[in-house]
Amino acid sequence: MSIKNISIKLSLLLMLISGQVFAQEVTYSKAGDTKEYLVSSPDNSLKLSISSLGGRTSKIDINGSWNRISNDIDMQDRSNQLSALDFVIGTYTELTTNSNRPVYQVSQKENTLVLSSSAMVGTQRVNIQRTLVLLDNGRIKEQLVLSNPSGTDLKLDFEGIAFTFSSLFDISRATTNNSNIPEYKYFNGEKLEKANINGGSWFGGPSPSVFLSDVQWATVADNFFLTIVHPQFDNTVVVYHGLEFGPKSRVNIGVQVLATNIAPKQSLTYDLDYYVGPRHEQIVGAIYEKLFAWPFVFNWMLKPIENGTTWMMTTLVDKTGSAGLTLILIAILVKLLLMPLSIKSAISMKKMKDLQPKLNKLQEKWGHDPQALQVKTMELYKSEKANPLGGCLPLLLQIPVFFALFRVLSRSVELRGAGFLWISDLTTPDSLFMIGTFSFNLLPLIMTALQLVTVVRQQGRMGTAQNDMQKQMQTQSYFMPLIFLFLFWNMPSGLVLYWTVQNIFSIMEQEVINSDKGTTKKISY
Repeated sequence: MSIKNISIKLSLLLMLISGQVFAQEVTYSKAGDTKEYLVSSPDNSLKLSISSLGGRTSKIDINGSWNRISNDIDMQDRSNQLSALDFVIGTYTELTTNSNRPVYQVSQKENTLVLSSSAMVGTQRVNIQRTLVLLDNGRIKEQLVLSNPSGTDLKLDFEGIAFTFSSLFDISRATTNNSNIPEYKYFNGEKLEKANINGGSWFGGPSPSVFLSDVQWATVADNFFLTIVHPQFDNTVVVYHGLEFGPKSRVNIGVQVLATNIAPKQSLTYDLDYYVGPRHEQIVGAIYEKLFAWPFVFNWMLKPIENGTTWMMTTLVDKTGSAGLTLILIAILVKLLLMPLSIKSAISMKKMKDLQPKLNKLQEKWGHDPQALQVKTMELYKSEKANPLGGCLPLLLQIPVFFALFRVLSRSVELRGAGFLWISDLTTPDSLFMIGTFSFNLLPLIMTALQLVTVVRQQGRMGTAQNDMQKQMQTQSYFMPLIFLFLFWNMPSGLVLYWTVQNIFSIMEQEVINSDKGTTKKISY
């Protein structure tokens, strides 16, 4: 817990002990009939319909031209009373339980709305002016000015809180992928932390609210969409509030500002930045780069691979016009780059097959002494320059590319909705049909069948296992395709397509090498 966090909590406790926390009644002015105002960002990336009642949004649309689903994406949850860009004098509880809001006088100029009203806090008046500016790339700037027109101090103190902003951009309405993983994170000035809003516990269900006092900016995101709330001031308590959990989880971020005084004839100004749009590093990564970093020490290695993969994907999709064909080309390119190692690996496997008679003789002679058998086996490998683990190296080198491609496909807003053959969306599993809640995915089955074919042919070439260790290795090799089936079942179909193409080329490569009688030197017995 930071010093700032402790300080804020101690301040709240001292106010409670000293009796400074007291209830004040707030009455908002009503300027007239309510009206809806439509405002768009200059680049048309974001369109909002904002009501003069409270300045709350009634419709939020993201321009969908950046992905394969060209229609606008609705981000407004109309099933809940909470709304984006809401504001109330008082606590977050007041915002969620009390529907009283001012009716603002609104002036609009292109992408800017100025909302003006007032409220009575007890017997004192406070003037409210909110300016909302929609900028390019889904950004919103809000400025709040609170003015005290009276000749005495105006105290805004509601259980230690002065006022609260709300920012409910409903990501769950936009998602089409059941594999999407909602994320609730905040930056405390040093590192990115998780807000455990629905983590639950060993003894109970999900926590409905989390209160955080050391937050510079906060986010709600899934695989494709992202919202950011960034107060440009200190002395805040950020609230993550769960409205609904599960696949359609709805989580609101509230920004509470600590209790304050406004001097006579003076005003206070507060600025906030918002972002709502695709989870696109090129748009928001310059400021919020930590959202796109890999965990721990892997970032230095995997981030450049991810960037290179993203560039390659984007370039090839622009050239070919097909995301599926692009993934096939990337699979072939990676295979070609690793071909020298793959050939060496295949030769090593062929040597292991040719060495099998000698290994059987060693088993017959030294089987009663496992330690001696191991020493003699290693001496044989060394003398024949054979490596039993040689087949693993190309696979190990592909792992960083695999993880980078998984991340690119899982979070690729550009490829969202891109189809190939029977696959409707390469960023989601290739579900052909549903049996109840079970999704039948064809591509992982094809991939597994190819892997089983490879294993069967390899075991056939290796001959019958003569000792327990060889039998165990054969059994494990049959289980591996089934493990891969389990791992790949709900992965993006584009990633399964990539791996399937890799398997096809591995089979072809192995067949060519095994058909060449001169590939390995003849081993005398």
